[in-house]
Amino acid sequence: MHRPNSLVGKILVCTPSNAASDLVAERLAGELESPHDMLRVIAMNRLHRDVPEAIRVFTTPEGALNEGHRMPSEEQLKQAMIVVVTLGTAGRLFGCYPDLTACFLVVDEAAQSTEIDICTALTFCRPGTTRRIVLAGDPKQLGPTIQSNAAKLFKLGNFPNESGS
Repeated sequence: MHRPNSLVGKILVCTPSNAASDLVAERLAGELESPHDMLRVIAMNRLHRDVPEAIRVFTTPEGALNEGHRMPSEEQLKQAMIVVVTLGTAGRLFGCYPDLTACFLVVDEAAQSTEIDICTALTFCRPGTTRRIVLAGDPKQLGPTIQSNAAKLFKLGNFPNESGS
């Protein structure tokens, strides 16, 4: 049974790709005192051998051969100070635990994410519980993802200096 307003970590970090989530987890790992401080939620179809060795201790492997990953328990999610997940897996996580919320939500590489993907991460935010939402990204490094033909027509994917403004 899910309790309303139970926390998924204190900080939920979402990224658009496994590579970005792994990198965030690797960089945070060196700053943490215990493997229980962070949980890197891996998609169930991603093989354990494909996860960087430096962050394997922060994951939930499945089976004797560790050939896949399982969804973490609600208790594991609440114990972790930081939960790192891709935006796609965040949707599956929310499907399993719809009552979980985050105190702080950080979406890294937000410019590379579509609006609907970011909305998936926002499902973990609730008034009175969520204190901050941060959309981070370097538009000089990676430009915005534009899928709308109308947005492309109005050059919404261009940086100001590229459109002549």
